[in-house]
Amino acid sequence: MNQLLMKYIHRMFYKTLTYMLRIFRFFFLNTDSLTDDLSSKHLSIECKLREILTTDNEVVDVLLLGPEASSKSMVYNQIKLLKGEGFSKLHRLEARSLICIEVMHVLQLIFKMFKSENIVLPKTLKAAQDYIESLTVHDNVEYEAKFFESVSAIGNSPTFVNFVKRKTSTDLPAAIYYVDLMCQSSFEFTKYLPSDQDLVRLKLNNGIHQLNFCSKNRRFKLINIVNTIDHSKKWAMFFSNTHTIMLCVDSASFDIPCEPRNRDLLTESLMIFTFIWRSKHILNVPIIILFNQQEILLEKICVENVNLALYFPEFTNFNMDKCIPDTRNEPVYKQFSRNYPHLNLVKYLEARLFIRDKFIRITQDDRYKEVNDKISNPNLRIFCHYLISYNTPIMRATLRNCIDDIILYNLEKIHYQ
Repeated sequence: MNQLLMKYIHRMFYKTLTYMLRIFRFFFLNTDSLTDDLSSKHLSIECKLREILTTDNEVVDVLLLGPEASSKSMVYNQIKLLKGEGFSKLHRLEARSLICIEVMHVLQLIFKMFKSENIVLPKTLKAAQDYIESLTVHDNVEYEAKFFESVSAIGNSPTFVNFVKRKTSTDLPAAIYYVDLMCQSSFEFTKYLPSDQDLVRLKLNNGIHQLNFCSKNRRFKLINIVNTIDHSKKWAMFFSNTHTIMLCVDSASFDIPCEPRNRDLLTESLMIFTFIWRSKHILNVPIIILFNQQEILLEKICVENVNLALYFPEFTNFNMDKCIPDTRNEPVYKQFSRNYPHLNLVKYLEARLFIRDKFIRITQDDRYKEVNDKISNPNLRIFCHYLISYNTPIMRATLRNCIDDIILYNLEKIHYQ
């Protein structure tokens, strides 16, 4: 029954597009004066449109790229939750040990922050601190009661709680979420089964992750390469068979150093985009840029009053009235307007547009334009979207828009063939 319904919708959609094209030709084109070349071009467009709409077996390969600190794993996990097979019970059970490792890493990092600020935990917690600091990724702490007792004791101590309260979300690792989770009085690890939000926040293991899903009668294959030392060589292996590239960018990372490279994470993302744009292996491939961590960018610009010009001096002369405007109906801005009416969102919009235009200017640089002209790539297009960390409704709307971008690009591309 569902297959018959889909075929009927598919047929009606094609007929509607065909009628719209005929109406367009009738009202806007003088059919009597059309040359044979123009008529054949429209006929070719109709044939290719029919082929696109009737080919259900073609798989759209999407390559997910970006620095590891850009919450790329979160984007992958949310797409898996929304469009993939979701998280099985076995996957949830296996994720518990990974969550323990995340908690171990975040506590060890906070202990280093304690030492730099001369903060000392009470003597009664000295044994628990020494135990956490002695652990490595090879220790199996998943079923050790001592581990959870130590985490709970440290996480509920006034010294630790006050330290976390003094810090903003930009100063603390994202895995502090799991520490708060284990410090709850109702938490029992033997009965604990990670929720969807717990798994969305979890980092992926090193390697190549692949996700197959369907949307709008199309099949997609999402490929995510995690934690490679020389990412450019690894990614280039997939360029030749890729239909779409998604680039994750941490918009609030302009003041976060990228180790071991001597630059910040936002500049690292700009260099990755430059590498993608200049690659001769990408022909007529749309690039979707996901500007993530918008809530942290808002906090830095509007709450902490961070001056972006300290990191990018050209921001001083930036005039957002002269650049391509962003739609204010997109979901992130709508949510910020609703939740933070007391904040000056103009400052946030200015910073957001400046960061976006840093990427767009790369596509307009004459040095790179020559390279793209040589590979017959006149219609390579850039689509920009914005995300809030771990916000599944925003991700659902953005993913729907991204899929529309991919379909729209392929429909428009046939006009250039």
